[in-house]
Amino acid sequence: MEEVKSDNPPPETIARGYEAMPFRLRWLWIAIASIVVSAVVIHLIVWKVMTHYGKRVREADVEQSAVHVAHQMAAPSLQPTPAHDQLPAEDLAAMHSREDAIFTQLGWKRDGETGVFGPPADLVRAVANRRTSATQATGGAP
Repeated sequence: MEEVKSDNPPPETIARGYEAMPFRLRWLWIAIASIVVSAVVIHLIVWKVMTHYGKRVREADVEQSAVHVAHQMAAPSLQPTPAHDQLPAEDLAAMHSREDAIFTQLGWKRDGETGVFGPPADLVRAVANRRTSATQATGGAP
């Protein structure tokens, strides 16, 4: 007579509350061990090849001359250069003198204590009067 299989889980599984996995842990350890052994073997082969080729003298390593010539790139040319023969501090001083000339041309005066340029008093009064007259004409903020 033929044995009839049931879809119901066995009583041990019901008592445990979960189904046991049919996976055996032994195969996992075998896979991990084989990966580790493979990695060690590959590293040993690569190490042996590298030491073998590292000891060989290449033709490119042989000196062509008894005179040692260092091939170094020249440093980038910063200020001053032949086309611009000034230091950064001189450039800054020239820029400030150009600004001072512009402010003087506009009629601004340098404050003796701080050295800062300020607008002429009549220009300040004119701008202030224009703002107040515009505010009064519109009846509020400009």
